[in-house]
Amino acid sequence: MERAAFGLAESLKGQRKIPEALKEYEAALAFKNLEPEVKIRALVGSGEMYDVLGKRNDALKSYNGAIAMDSDSPQAAIARRFVKQPFQF
Repeated sequence: MERAAFGLAESLKGQRKIPEALKEYEAALAFKNLEPEVKIRALVGSGEMYDVLGKRNDALKSYNGAIAMDSDSPQAAIARRFVKQPFQF
């Protein structure tokens, strides 16, 4: 189910349905046994959506959460970039 929520979030992001995508990223993150790879990607995705919505503090929390999970991952590198410069489409 968590992968389905994440996949739906990614699809909605691609369609630029920002509030809906954020809702699905948050739904994926709510699963207790979420795989670390999916969790870190959902954190970055939710941060991107928060940035687009102008909620920079929430975006930074998401990005920093992704970095804290695995600072050497490709997703953490993306998160570090968006900590410096907000995500934009």
